Amino acid sequence: MVVRATEGNETLLRFHRVLGKAAREFGFPCGESAKFTPHVTLLYAEQGVADQSIEPVTWMVTELILVRSVLGQSRHFHLGRWPFLGG
Repeated sequence: MVVRATEGNETLLRFHRVLGKAAREFGFPCGESAKFTPHVTLLYAEQGVADQSIEPVTWMVTELILVRSVLGQSRHFHLGRWPFLGG
């Protein structure tokens, strides 16, 4: 089950582009045309769930964490953590 916005992601999409550009400049293999769909995964399940609208969900972001996910193994490693100042 995934929560995603259908509109209003302009700031997050811009951040994704800037982050991707910086990563490429430091030699990380990030595709410039990589498709990015902002979302939060709530559940992995065999059975699908029908799409439905919900009230907007918001939260305050206080830090950025760089996470390496091991594909298919449900293992994650925190590589770096940066707090946002003045929030």
